[in-house]
Amino acid sequence: MTGRLAALFVAVGVATLASPLAVAEQDTVTLEGRVWFDRDADGVVDPGEPPLVNRLPVDVHDATTKAFIGSYYTDADGRYKAEGLPDVPLAVYNRNAGIYEPTTVSTVNPVSGGGTFDFGVRGGTVRGFSFSDLNRDGVRQAREPDVPGAPTVRLIFGIVDVAPATRGVNGEYEFTDVPIGSDVSIVADNAPELKLAQPLTEHDIDPATRQKKIVVRAGETTRVDVRYTYLDADFVAGTPRLEPAKDAYRVGDVVTLVVPVTNRGEAPDNPEMVVFGSTPEFLRAGDRVTVITPGQEFRLNGPMAVGETVDVRLEYRLDDPGFAQFHLLIRPFSALGHRETNFKDNHAIVPLKYATDEQPTTTTTPTPTSTTTTTSAPVVVQVAGGSSGLADTGAAPFPMAAIGGLLLGAGALTFLAARRRRRA
Repeated sequence: MTGRLAALFVAVGVATLASPLAVAEQDTVTLEGRVWFDRDADGVVDPGEPPLVNRLPVDVHDATTKAFIGSYYTDADGRYKAEGLPDVPLAVYNRNAGIYEPTTVSTVNPVSGGGTFDFGVRGGTVRGFSFSDLNRDGVRQAREPDVPGAPTVRLIFGIVDVAPATRGVNGEYEFTDVPIGSDVSIVADNAPELKLAQPLTEHDIDPATRQKKIVVRAGETTRVDVRYTYLDADFVAGTPRLEPAKDAYRVGDVVTLVVPVTNRGEAPDNPEMVVFGSTPEFLRAGDRVTVITPGQEFRLNGPMAVGETVDVRLEYRLDDPGFAQFHLLIRPFSALGHRETNFKDNHAIVPLKYATDEQPTTTTTPTPTSTTTTTSAPVVVQVAGGSSGLADTGAAPFPMAAIGGLLLGAGALTFLAARRRRRA
């Protein structure tokens, strides 16, 4: 009896150990395969055709009950693997066929006993130019550079960024294997010191929204250009003045030319300025001004904020009556390389008028043999709005010559009368 019980217990134990686990292992199957971009749509994995990596999964259902079993994503080689599936008729569906054009069957139903199933898909191409359009004509010239930095162009499918574009020469970019349909946008990133150019063709991106909705078709190329251009500079020279404010200035006086400069451009910027002509003796510049060429070329110490006004102060000693006016010009290119959009208000002019002051300044002491008095009239400079800047001595030579002639004539008559009296 004891031997029979022992044998029974051993048999039950072996059955208990073997039945659930062993049956589970014997009743499972494996599905696997590859998902790839079949660019030539021939249904064959050719050299150079890349795998589809971790986009949408391959789904598995029970083919009889339609019950969902699981989703299986591809790895870095584009391969999926579904293990431990029940050994029942299965349905396998490549969900990537919903966003790409399938080049093979996208559903296998039913599948019994597991197996290997590859799925090919094909997308579209988005290509264009992303460059700095210096002359704003919509066409890339050889001298127009690619936009610095990366990526500057992004492609979004739905709300998901597609992998960065490949960049070619001459500012060209390209997205390959793009999901098809109308849920695709090209987005332009902000580029330093640049802005998006106004659209000139149907291919241009909208600078207001910084994007362009497009339709991508399988096996076709859609073009979108992302053109950048320079930020506009707009410096305005205000009303210039001389300090100290006087009605007239003597040669030798020190004056300060003051020109208010306002930045009405699109970005913080630094103007470059020039004073024309052979200027008077230059003494110094104000605190905000850097001297490039003494007396003639200047820039500010740093960028001006948009809307900011700075008084440009330049100090001179008046030493040349031939210098007719102060003429400061803000150059059409800023120190940061921005271009002026309105050059008419970049001039600041202070005309000068010259006059002769007749007040004596030096007198010599008379001698017994001769009496000599020397006077020199200092030149006086006047700020004269709207004057031509030509020299004006203030003298009246014709009346003085007429008076001299009369005096000489009277002397001659007196001399002739005296000779006649002696003869009589």
